Amino acid sequence: MGEVAAADPAQVAGVISDCKAEQNIPHTLACRVLGVSESWFYKWVCHERQRGLDVGRAS
Repeated sequence: MGEVAAADPAQVAGVISDCKAEQNIPHTLACRVLGVSESWFYKWVCHERQRGLDVGRAS
């Protein structure tokens, strides 16, 4: 969990979003595997959308 906790939040949210879009992996499962709560993910997505930013990966 240390690597995920130290990762850029935008990258973590992007990976979770990409898992759903590209592999049809549910957000619930991706969050669990990456060690973040679903509520954190949805809060992050909502916040970024309000700012008008895309949630996909930066790379």
